[in-house]
Amino acid sequence: MSTMCGGLAVALACAGASLLGRAALLDVCQPSPGLVLFYPAVLVAGVLAGRPAGLAVVGAEALTQAWLLQATGSAPAEACGLLLSLVTGAAVAFAAGELRHALDEAHALRKRLQRIHELVDVGEWEWLPDGSAVQLSERAWAMLGQPAQAQPVSAGQFYTMLDPGDVAALRGTVVAALAGRRSTLAMEFRVPAAEGETQWRQMRGLPQNESGGLTGVLTDTTPQRRMEQAFRRAAARQELIYRELTHRVRNNFQLVASLLRLQSRRVDPALRPVLESAIHRMDGMAALHASLSQAGTEGQIAFGGYLREIRDHLARLHEGGPAITLLVEDDSILLPADRALLLGLAVVELVGNAAQHAFRPGEDGHIALGFQVVREGFRLWVEDDGKGFEELEPMRAAGFGMMLVQSCAHQLDGELVVERAPATRFELRLPPHVIEPEV
Repeated sequence: MSTMCGGLAVALACAGASLLGRAALLDVCQPSPGLVLFYPAVLVAGVLAGRPAGLAVVGAEALTQAWLLQATGSAPAEACGLLLSLVTGAAVAFAAGELRHALDEAHALRKRLQRIHELVDVGEWEWLPDGSAVQLSERAWAMLGQPAQAQPVSAGQFYTMLDPGDVAALRGTVVAALAGRRSTLAMEFRVPAAEGETQWRQMRGLPQNESGGLTGVLTDTTPQRRMEQAFRRAAARQELIYRELTHRVRNNFQLVASLLRLQSRRVDPALRPVLESAIHRMDGMAALHASLSQAGTEGQIAFGGYLREIRDHLARLHEGGPAITLLVEDDSILLPADRALLLGLAVVELVGNAAQHAFRPGEDGHIALGFQVVREGFRLWVEDDGKGFEELEPMRAAGFGMMLVQSCAHQLDGELVVERAPATRFELRLPPHVIEPEV
């Protein structure tokens, strides 16, 4: 539109300048006769077919008038008038060509906008400056489920087309945008459909700085809303399935532990400690999976709360034994459920090992459990103030349990570090990516 206006201004300026110049010279040079339709012909040719057509008319007229002057032997004044007319005609041809070019650009722009609207399926609207009415395009009327009207519709009638629950919010947004309290307008609302299913529409717009009011587009957001609802249903179903699976796995571990308890009553007493160790591991795995049920649909679990549940389970399991305390420096740490399970398994083994081997019979003791995030990564430790162990390889001395802890550390790209003084401390040192969500 600005290009077309610029072309029209150029055309009028050129034509006006030429006519003024010609009028100033009329007293000196007499115009050639037979040029009454010359300027209209140049203008029409230039507007319809462009600058070359207008110049062609000027050229043809120049040849015709030159032949007439030569045939009639006209005076120099007539030749001067002819020259002035031809120069003015050329200026009109140039101006008409600019106008033709501007019209072509405006037409191409309208076609592009039309194709864009067809692709994105949007309706257009324009809110009057006083907020009393809104002008809707044909597509906007269709998106509201109403027959199209050429005239603006009143604001009150427009709001009757919407769900009553959304009217107040939209009215407040429009009033704020018209008053200049909002730089943009973006509001989603519901439109009752004929078949009874609610449709969603979004109105987005900007203020019109020149004349006031608002202008923008109306889009159909029903497909996005349906996708969001389907996603929420799928997520809820996924969470339900996850909790159900976790519950069944826990029950299976408890069942295996119960069977091992029954079996331990009838085996050779020399084998009973082995079965009891397996029973403790089954109980620990059941407790770990029970705690994992708090993980959400994204598979993330609050590790601080997870450790508290493990600590409570271990305190019940080793009731009458050493006190077990927990140090949590950051409750906001989230871990993927599979990594939390590995760390929980390591904690159960380390605390169980300390409770069984770190203290003399009848001795009161204390086991500390904690974790923290440091610059180098993640630290998880179990520490006791018991008798310690002799100078031999702790991994070999501890047997299968410590092999299991080492395996957990290896799967998490970490290492198990053992410190003997001032207290016995088993520390899992893990890289930073352990606490990062899985992609």
